[in-house]
Amino acid sequence: MPGLLCGQHQRVSLDKPKPRWYLLQVASKEQVCLVDGTNMFFRAFHALPPLTNRSGLPTGAVYGFTSMLAKLLRDGPDTRIIVVVDARGKTFRSEIDPQYKANRSPTPADLVTQIPWIKKMVPALGLPLVEVSGVEADDVIGTLATQAREQGCSVDIVTSDKDMMQLVGGGVQLVDTMQNRVSREPEVEKKFGVPPAQVIDVQGLMGDAVDNIPGVKGIGEKTARRLIEHFGSLEKLYDDLDGIAELGLRGAAGIRKKLEAGKEDAWRSRLLATIRQDVEVVLGDFQREEPDLEALAKLSAELEFDKILADILGPDREPVAAVAVDLVSPDTLLGLLAGPEDGALCLLSDDDGEACGWSSLEKTVVCDSIPATLGAVINATGAGACYVDGWGHLCHRLGLAAAGTTVIKREIHDLRIASYVLEPSRRGHTLEALLRDRQGLSLPDPESTIRSDRVGLMARKALELGRVLIAEVESAGLDDLYRDMEMPLVPILAAMEARGIGVSIAALEAAGAEFSEKVKLLEGEIYAIAGEEFNIGSTKQLRQILFEKLALPTKGVKKGKTGLSVDADVLARLAQESPIAEKIVLHRTLSKLNSTYVTGLLSLVDRTSGRVHTHFNQTVAATGRLSSSDPNLQNIPVRTEEGRRIRQSFAARDGWIFLAADYSQIELRVLAHLTADPVLVEAFRAGEDIHRRTAAEVYEVDPVFVSADMRRQAKVINFGILYGMGPQRLSRELGIPRAEATGIIERYFQRYAEVQAFADRVLEEGRERGYVETMLGRRRHLPELASKQPGLRQAAERMAWNSPIQGTAADIIKLSMLTVEKRLASEDLRADMLLQVHDELFFEVREADAERLGTVVREEMEQVVPLAVPLVTDLKMGRNWSEMS
Repeated sequence: MPGLLCGQHQRVSLDKPKPRWYLLQVASKEQVCLVDGTNMFFRAFHALPPLTNRSGLPTGAVYGFTSMLAKLLRDGPDTRIIVVVDARGKTFRSEIDPQYKANRSPTPADLVTQIPWIKKMVPALGLPLVEVSGVEADDVIGTLATQAREQGCSVDIVTSDKDMMQLVGGGVQLVDTMQNRVSREPEVEKKFGVPPAQVIDVQGLMGDAVDNIPGVKGIGEKTARRLIEHFGSLEKLYDDLDGIAELGLRGAAGIRKKLEAGKEDAWRSRLLATIRQDVEVVLGDFQREEPDLEALAKLSAELEFDKILADILGPDREPVAAVAVDLVSPDTLLGLLAGPEDGALCLLSDDDGEACGWSSLEKTVVCDSIPATLGAVINATGAGACYVDGWGHLCHRLGLAAAGTTVIKREIHDLRIASYVLEPSRRGHTLEALLRDRQGLSLPDPESTIRSDRVGLMARKALELGRVLIAEVESAGLDDLYRDMEMPLVPILAAMEARGIGVSIAALEAAGAEFSEKVKLLEGEIYAIAGEEFNIGSTKQLRQILFEKLALPTKGVKKGKTGLSVDADVLARLAQESPIAEKIVLHRTLSKLNSTYVTGLLSLVDRTSGRVHTHFNQTVAATGRLSSSDPNLQNIPVRTEEGRRIRQSFAARDGWIFLAADYSQIELRVLAHLTADPVLVEAFRAGEDIHRRTAAEVYEVDPVFVSADMRRQAKVINFGILYGMGPQRLSRELGIPRAEATGIIERYFQRYAEVQAFADRVLEEGRERGYVETMLGRRRHLPELASKQPGLRQAAERMAWNSPIQGTAADIIKLSMLTVEKRLASEDLRADMLLQVHDELFFEVREADAERLGTVVREEMEQVVPLAVPLVTDLKMGRNWSEMS
């Protein structure tokens, strides 16, 4: 009989079957989580860079797998979590077919080395680890899932293995934690075309190349799905092979012959694909226990995992030291802030009201309201540093955003900005997220905690964490970036948000009505061409109309798991030849404009001031770029008539005018500077048309013979090179054969040889250091450069190549915002900076001052940093945004 490994790795005999009364051992409605351990640590191994400890022991898979388990522990404190792995040795499937899984590559040596550590970590976390010889982990999971389902439990199976889809239903679902994806019955039917119970029948026909399950030779996935969808099972299919002719399948006679010849393979393949649900394991035997802290501490030391007790056990496991809090009056708080002590200020605002906390090493105080003069005290006193969670929010709340350039005497440190400078790829930089991820702590639930205690704790922790973050910024050599660029930019962005930009509600409503009418007309025209009404927004229905009913050409169309793509790129190409595709593209564009910008903007306009106040996100983009949200004012289309109608609704105040200063081809100029390529540098210094110059170089003609089409193609090439575009993408963009696209790229790098040398140097340094950096020292960490997964590694290589260029351009526009704002404060100019849109600064200025503003802005933007090539700005003016396009 097979053996069972569980708990602390003691082997348990299964010679005597367990009685069926185990149904009473698990409470009804309990949540059970079955982790496909083999699947998950293989994925962790391939997803993470090859981490090692000082002795050279590989640890990446252990780290990734343990982090996933830690999240499950935190998210489900009452969930029964069971980890199941494959046992060593052959299984019953090898006896059915000796070729089963015979084509699989050997397990990588670096992963084999880590398996024993994974088997130590799971029980140390208090979780049962189950492996049964003679069967696979799938069979154990199938059995435990069935038992749990029979007991009325809800079951999550953590895996990415599609074979597990046959187990879905009745409270059982698959959860892919890495992709944040859940598979229930609808997802199974979308994948296989049949309900979960019939998945094994489809697999019996189509086989599985990964597991070397043969299936019926010549029967692919589409045909297998169609047959089982119609007949319901292999048995019914083989009982009625004559019925295949009724399906209208192309080559029905040939399909029948293949099925007859492959009958034995079909039955054997279904048997191989079927997950057993009768393994002699009992759900009630596997209980979750308290983690073994001593064992975890030992593992932490051996594997060199920093903060393992906090990161692995989660915030609820790490006790938070109580903070003695004094409730004080607003005047007392102001007195402390004006004093000499180094303190942390924490501002909170929620549905329960507002509170303000301050902490030093000696004391922590909380005021149950925000003093009205708090901003003046922060602004006027030069006491110790103040650590703040969200300086921009504080600027808004305290009225410090009014001028934007107000001199702040106190040294302010923003935890979010410091974290962003250190780790720009992090998803969240709030105090809660930083305390959770860096210290393993969790702030108390505001609904179950005395408010003053929570605010006081936040202030104390902000002080402790802030000092650590600033020390890390300094030790990493990022102090100039943090102190001289990002922090001074915060009040400027707050001021821009506070100013907002004027919007004509009447113009927006008129545009919305016009768009809605056009959408209705387009729908009628699309239905007429299609010969029927359908949901234009449905990918499935659109695919059926375009490729099945209308038989539009599919050459070059990507095919995903659900069928042929109908994404924007595909429709744009089809639109060149197909009237219906052209109308669908316009329908999508108008619908998005109407919902995103007309309806969205109307809901966000301040009806009193007639202005809309976007939010500039300073800690989101890993490249250092600013983004805009609520509403996003950086992505309004500029080249379409509809986009210009939206922009027309943004209008300057009476007597004022808009002025925009846009850097000309800044990323290409940065490329020339960073690479020091003589051809690029010469072209920009001579004021040449860089796209015409590139066309002359790659097409090997004199610049005077470059046609408009050649220049257009060169423009695609220039910007494509910036973003790591390869031959396949260039072929598609230019509509040329791939071989020709390959030749163009080769000639580009022959002519611009230093560009290729720079790219090679960036990648080499990135792999060595784990990050790339901009001209001004902004770093982007890219551990995926060392990934063994080609897709991850290649994506990281494209980011590594582009980030120094795009990031330097982002740094330059930020520096320009600082210098321009400082200059405006010193000049007698009635002008306000309102927006930053990629490489453009957008102002509202009194008409009488517009010309002088243009001169000031151009001077500052073009002289902000010394480059090997000139920085050039283009100026545009208009009473509304559309006039400036």
